[in-house]
Amino acid sequence: MSSRASQRFRLVTSLLVLGIGNYELWRVHKGIHPYWTPRLEEAGIVRQRNKLAEDGSIKPEAVAAEKPAPKAWIKWTDLNGVPIPTLEASVRPTRKD
Repeated sequence: MSSRASQRFRLVTSLLVLGIGNYELWRVHKGIHPYWTPRLEEAGIVRQRNKLAEDGSIKPEAVAAEKPAPKAWIKWTDLNGVPIPTLEASVRPTRKD
């Protein structure tokens, strides 16, 4: 193979590996991976999502019936499938309301 062809082959191969790897990590993160999800659940590692009143999946009566949120509660958002704290929490983490 020529130098240019081998560079192109390495580029295409690395992009395929990166894409497939990200897809598999996303499946583990969402809890739908057929191999890792059952093993993580057996070990007691389960991702728990925060229940926000803004979500359409929760009725307002159910939110009002739950116990109040702790003082250090942080709202989370997903950025490309990665949970991160909201900008408000990262700008002023010690704010007291």
